[in-house]
Amino acid sequence: MTNDAFHQAVVGGFSFNSVVTADGPAIVGHTTREGAYAGGVALVVSGLRRFVPSHFGKGPGPWDWYIVNYQFEARVHLDGFTAEQVRRMRAEFGLLPIDEQNRPESAAQAFYGSRAWAGLVRWVGQHPRVAKRMSRFDTYLPGWHDRACAVLRQPAP
Repeated sequence: MTNDAFHQAVVGGFSFNSVVTADGPAIVGHTTREGAYAGGVALVVSGLRRFVPSHFGKGPGPWDWYIVNYQFEARVHLDGFTAEQVRRMRAEFGLLPIDEQNRPESAAQAFYGSRAWAGLVRWVGQHPRVAKRMSRFDTYLPGWHDRACAVLRQPAP
């Protein structure tokens, strides 16, 4: 895992990294076989959807699972993902299937319950200056840095 990544997981032939970008916390995927870039998107405004995207690459994509930006913009084709792999993406990154995103706060709550959130809290503690500098990038998850710092200030159980 690189220094700018706060969480990594390998699921279904993909290596996913969570990093802080100009939009805030994001997920970036690469294929495990070739290491090819598979796509990326900001967390919280993303989700999982099984459908045929109208424009994926140079034409419609196949009926399959995708990580989407908002509801319809396919960003990462999760080629051949199973229901178990979809559940794992939920646990790892807080990605919800689109049909479960009926309230705006539900996506943020799912992220705050994920392994990626725990990784972001650790990363903030390990890289306080970089995290503070990146904290201004909170377009889609306002206050992520302050919330992580509050968790770090809590006494250990």
